Amino acid sequence: MNGIVILSPDDLPAVIDGIMKIETDSFSVPWVPGDFAVSAGHGVLAVCFSGGDLIGYGCLLTAADEGEITNLAVRPDERRVGFGGMILDRLLAEAQKRGTARCYLEVRESNGAAIALYASRGFSRTGVRRGYYSRPREDAVLMALDISKSI
Repeated sequence: MNGIVILSPDDLPAVIDGIMKIETDSFSVPWVPGDFAVSAGHGVLAVCFSGGDLIGYGCLLTAADEGEITNLAVRPDERRVGFGGMILDRLLAEAQKRGTARCYLEVRESNGAAIALYASRGFSRTGVRRGYYSRPREDAVLMALDISKSI
């Protein structure tokens, strides 16, 4: 299997171990499996495969005409080669299909690679949440995208 796949809740058990490995390798305060079940059941959980291997995933929740990218991660050994952008593009396309006009996210201030990825897709900084993240304590950069102007 190759490419980006949108998972249903029924698909999740087959890939949750791989998702959790990437999650714990990527975040100091990782999500738990139930968080991904919520994304698959009430939002969009997109996973990326290359050569049959799970490379990364992204989550989107929508309500009314707003969306939030809640999680996006790529296997450490596959970063900075385009998989994150592919996942993000798919999430934004799904948001647009759902009638989303504006999409939001937050990202650690020190995560320059992620900030650059989001900026490359048109997200702009809209604010800061002081001390939002723990382990280590760090500010969150808030970003937003007007989808109607960018896709």
